Amino acid sequence: MLLQHDWPGNVRELENVISSAAITANADFIDVGDLPEHLQKPQRHHMATEDNWRPLPLDEVRRLHIHRVLDMCKGNRVRAAQVLGIGRTSLYRFLKRAGKKTTAKGAVPPYPGYPQHAA
Repeated sequence: MLLQHDWPGNVRELENVISSAAITANADFIDVGDLPEHLQKPQRHHMATEDNWRPLPLDEVRRLHIHRVLDMCKGNRVRAAQVLGIGRTSLYRFLKRAGKKTTAKGAVPPYPGYPQHAA
């Protein structure tokens, strides 16, 4: 299960999950049931195929990606900026230009071929 996760928070997220699971584990080892709920199920990524892929302008791909990362981070802009690898002020400027003040689950429509993340 750990290998199937994308780890958008990289090493820090993995360290937190392992630390938490080690504390709450009921045995001498960490089992799948000791992991957070979102890691207990296999992730399914929707791969683009020739049948469902369509070209998008790069600005639209950027907008979709930023909003999905914000949704994944439950609206935490600082965390989203870290995951995106940009400065938080850059993210704030983007959001101001885009006119999006907050994010809500499902705010960005699904796009075929784009990995869907459970929040």
